[in-house]
Amino acid sequence: GFTDYTVVCKSKNTVAEDIATVAPGQMLRHYSPNIPSYMVAPTTQSNKEKLQRAVVIDYGGKLSCWRDNALQYRDLSPDGNPRDAAKAVFETLRWAERVDTAEVIFFPTIITDSTTEDDGLLLAVQDRLTRAASGQTIDTLDF
Repeated sequence: GFTDYTVVCKSKNTVAEDIATVAPGQMLRHYSPNIPSYMVAPTTQSNKEKLQRAVVIDYGGKLSCWRDNALQYRDLSPDGNPRDAAKAVFETLRWAERVDTAEVIFFPTIITDSTTEDDGLLLAVQDRLTRAASGQTIDTLDF
């Protein structure tokens, strides 16, 4: 025969049961590195002094003109392949925050106006970078 079982849950809630909580992946800062990070507007002019203390994470060479002045530079996909970028984004974010003496991380703003099947991946990469920058976009490196 069957045996009757009683299930007892002995967990402590940290918030009241009637308060909705947000899963970590839904929070704006979920992917944020442990140093200040910013999206840069396409028209942002470089600042050699700031770049010497910055890690630049690029996509499709949008910020390649900053490579020589940056403390460190890495392109998620030099040829602009969303699949490659999506595969590289998390490891690259973790790499960037481990660069010795880095004070800030910069990412390009990724804008797509195409209608290819890879648009979803590109939007996912943009979402991850936006979250890493806590939604902050700057248009000058003089801050």
